[in-house]
Amino acid sequence: MGQWSEGYCQANGIEIHYLRTGGGKPSVVCLHGFTDDGACWTPLARELEAEWDVIMPDARAHGLSSVPSSGYDTQELAADVIGLIEALRLGRPILVGHSMGGITAAVVAKERPDLVRGLVLEDPAFVSRGGEQDVEREEARRARGREWLENHKKLLETPLEQVIAARLEETPHWSREVVELWARSKHLTKLEAFALLEKGLPDYREVVTGIECPTLVVMGEVERGGIVSETMADELRALNPKVRCEKVAGAGHCVRYDRPEEFAALAKAFLRSLS
Repeated sequence: MGQWSEGYCQANGIEIHYLRTGGGKPSVVCLHGFTDDGACWTPLARELEAEWDVIMPDARAHGLSSVPSSGYDTQELAADVIGLIEALRLGRPILVGHSMGGITAAVVAKERPDLVRGLVLEDPAFVSRGGEQDVEREEARRARGREWLENHKKLLETPLEQVIAARLEETPHWSREVVELWARSKHLTKLEAFALLEKGLPDYREVVTGIECPTLVVMGEVERGGIVSETMADELRALNPKVRCEKVAGAGHCVRYDRPEEFAALAKAFLRSLS
């Protein structure tokens, strides 16, 4: 990471902090999940930097980026990414996104197909909306969001070393580097970010049908906490023939933390196919 740069850019009315491997290579923008930050992509960026210029921004109210009083919905997060791409003059990068970053990347590709060359979506936060059970689902979702917020408040009051120790015990298969990056990102996530959970996410069907670029969805196992199920994967392929789904055995929602080598191999092969 010695040769990497760190910077800020003005985009969509806020200041976005980012890390960048650089080197004048094809651009890959990595969008982190909720309560993570750009630095959480460090191990993967190390795998990719020989062939790609990897840019790792912090979403608003995450990491070291601005904490505006409003704008915490997927459309604004996507507008932040579009602003970053334009401000840094990245051309047509490939977007890699996890969870919240996955649905954000998908929305960017749908809204601005001219800006995006391809997508790698790590167990994206794909949710459905509508239907007769929608009211009950929304109520349950909001309740989970409130519980998550209260747990985050407690986490912010917990010393970093204690957070690291607890996570190492809970996920002993994660590397210590990943756990330390994960824990640090939690301490840097501001409470304003939780407004996203109140607003909710767009229906994935409406987003996926509008994507025009090649897309790789890397999924874990639902039994281990994964969002994208086999049934959803079948639906994604039916909705858009440009979508390819790959399942990583033994992984949950955080595929690249659980199975870093497998995720890196899939990502590299896909990125090279777009070169």
